[in-house]
Amino acid sequence: MTIPVYYSAPGVGRFRFYWNNLADATATVESSSSAATEYPLANINNIWPTYTFRTSSLGAPDYIKWDLHTAQYVSCFILWNHNITAGATIRLQGNATDSWGAPTYDAAVTWTAGNLIHVLSSAVSLRWWRFIVTDAANPDGYIEAGCRFLGDAFQPGYSNATREPSYIDPSEVALSAGGQLTANKKDGYDEMSYEFDAVSAADIATMKTMYRALGMNRPYFIVEDSENPTTTVYYVRNTESWPFGQLAGGYKTFRLDVETMR
Repeated sequence: MTIPVYYSAPGVGRFRFYWNNLADATATVESSSSAATEYPLANINNIWPTYTFRTSSLGAPDYIKWDLHTAQYVSCFILWNHNITAGATIRLQGNATDSWGAPTYDAAVTWTAGNLIHVLSSAVSLRWWRFIVTDAANPDGYIEAGCRFLGDAFQPGYSNATREPSYIDPSEVALSAGGQLTANKKDGYDEMSYEFDAVSAADIATMKTMYRALGMNRPYFIVEDSENPTTTVYYVRNTESWPFGQLAGGYKTFRLDVETMR
């Protein structure tokens, strides 16, 4: 079932693409405080948000750590499908070396249920990063997460002019001769289409690089409104190629079609 809505882009912020995930880079070394045998840290590299990593127990603190091999700019951290509780102490840290007594970057991360996004006030270039959490009262007895992003954003010069969302229910339904309903219930998901009215030549070049890397098979994150990232962040994949229409003055129109991962 599809429920279409159509309206202008929300808020006053800007549209952002979080696609170049440094945590997934070939040179990056990722480690954790512990890992359950059946839920290893390697699971967090998978594209499925429900294929999770778990710590083996609750540490003080638990962490995921990244050696990026060289100093690289980070402006955002995202943790998707987590089980961290509201009472936890959560921080993102960055440093030039694997020493954490007084890291160069050290900031509290605001808790939100299910998914976390932490946007830095400005990008910071460091080699070592770690996400740490102390959640001693977690009733599950472990920390769990489905996927993560660590990296910088691409923000087009002009945001989308319109947004067209739909909710999709892929459940299979059938009616008997008497009209009784039977159903094979499946998880629903969102489809969104964004129209960008003016994309510069420089932004088009970046978008072409992005699409060659992502195609329709590699998920990434988007934020619809940079002023409200917590409520407008989505984990998506492309469902169509990226068409550019011609405009005057070197600018082009652009349509982005995505669906949320599940």
